[in-house]
Amino acid sequence: MSALYLKIVLLIAMLCNNVALVLVDGESYYALYMVLRAIGSMTIPLASFLLVEGFFNTKSRKKYFFRLFACALAAEVPYWYAMGTGLQRYIDALKVIFNDENYVPDVNTLSNLKELVTDRQYAYFTDVLRNCGSYAINGVFTLAVSLLMLILIEKVHKAYYGRKMLPYIALTSLSMLGAVILLVLLHAEEPVIIVLFVAMFYFLRGNKPAVSVMTIMAVLSFYMQNGIAYASGAILGVLFTFAYLGQRGTENNKIKYVFYVFYPLHLFVLYLLA
Repeated sequence: MSALYLKIVLLIAMLCNNVALVLVDGESYYALYMVLRAIGSMTIPLASFLLVEGFFNTKSRKKYFFRLFACALAAEVPYWYAMGTGLQRYIDALKVIFNDENYVPDVNTLSNLKELVTDRQYAYFTDVLRNCGSYAINGVFTLAVSLLMLILIEKVHKAYYGRKMLPYIALTSLSMLGAVILLVLLHAEEPVIIVLFVAMFYFLRGNKPAVSVMTIMAVLSFYMQNGIAYASGAILGVLFTFAYLGQRGTENNKIKYVFYVFYPLHLFVLYLLA
């Protein structure tokens, strides 16, 4: 499978994920919501893998970063509005549950909810709140910062690897930690798991057995807390990367920019449809 086909799978997974969050009422259509979110869970491993392959194969890492950054900037306002729609559905549902048109969610909302709703409703509400109400900056910005992290790690590798291993390990670890801290402080989307997947695909590039082990650990740490559906989607995303044959496909410059346009455009369209 070429990088072009992996990108197409990534766009489909991303679309499914955001259709669920923005358009699907999980209270009424819980099964549909979970299926779309499970497919959407492929997004992070696929996007992380393609970022690393792009890092190694691009003609200009500087231009690659600026393309990602421009995409993140273009998507930010549509991201706010689209995720705000999903969050508003959550708030409207709370108004009905608490029988108060002026109800405003507070820090005790989730603990109070557990006693008032079914397990499915609670799972849906917590998922929407986490994904629509916790992040201020979209995931492409997280990828852009992760790319900067790889550029820094590469410089550290060339300067110290094989000669001064202690500074190499320390500076590499600081690069990863610094990326996570920056993204967390900015409330960027999925800061920890994206940085970890990017680092995993970078350091274990071409080592499928090691990637398999690390994926299982990542799934157990980050995805199982959200349910088996999300874990299955993440594993499926990694399995798709195993089908990669190291080829770019028939992608040309025009097609390449379609992928950058799709992200902000689909968020804007979803907002209009909501």
